[in-house]
Amino acid sequence: MVEKEETIIEPETKLPIEYFIEKRNGKLVYRPPSPFTPPILVIAVCIFIKRKGMDVVVDDTYYLAKEINKRLHS
Repeated sequence: MVEKEETIIEPETKLPIEYFIEKRNGKLVYRPPSPFTPPILVIAVCIFIKRKGMDVVVDDTYYLAKEINKRLHS
C-alpha cells in the first residue's frame, strides 16, 4: 500500500499551504494570508509544517512574528 502525501491546508482560507510559503536561506518562510490572522492559527500551521520535518519561520511582516519564531525554535 502506498501512503498518500498529506497536504497541509491553511485553516483560514482552506487553500493548500504552498500558496503561503517560500524558501529563503534554507528555511521555509510562512506568510499568513492576512495581518489579522489569529496567532493561534499561525502557530498551528507552523507546528504542522514542523511535524513534516521542515524548519519554518513566520515572515517578519506579521506583527507577532518575532515572538512566534522564538517559541517555535526554543
